[in-house]
Amino acid sequence: MFATMNNLIQFGFLTGVAIVLALLADYFIAPALMVVVNRPLSSSRKVC
Repeated sequence: MFATMNNLIQFGFLTGVAIVLALLADYFIAPALMVVVNRPLSSSRKVC
């Protein structure tokens, strides 16, 4: 490793894991939430 301080290595690892988890959340959780939140209204509640 290039860093001699152990806490700097651990912080870099933690940052990398957070970035990967955020990317996975963007790909999987965000579209699922958009489907749930933007459901069409039921036919009895539609306004014509």
